[in-house]
Amino acid sequence: MELVAQTAAAVSIWRELGGPSQDNFGFVAGLKMAVFYADQFMIGSELSIDVRCPHLVESDGLFYGVFAGQVREGEHLLAEASLQIFRPRPGDYEFLNNGETAA
Repeated sequence: MELVAQTAAAVSIWRELGGPSQDNFGFVAGLKMAVFYADQFMIGSELSIDVRCPHLVESDGLFYGVFAGQVREGEHLLAEASLQIFRPRPGDYEFLNNGETAA
């Protein structure tokens, strides 16, 4: 599921900022659902990850999205997952930079 989460986060950052940013502290992610259809796959397997975003809210720097993803090896579906991803507004992180506690 880490592959789906990383892909969703990368797409979100790229979409919003046009690429990575040094000012981004990251996302909080929650797994809503996961189904595994395979117990394992071989090291070196070529996996494809397809991620879609059926629900997205972006407002004044706030970001919330629901992402649905699939992991495949060739035509074989290995896993499906649904994630919620949240990133607060950039100013919400100020307390981390100067040691203050959040209000």
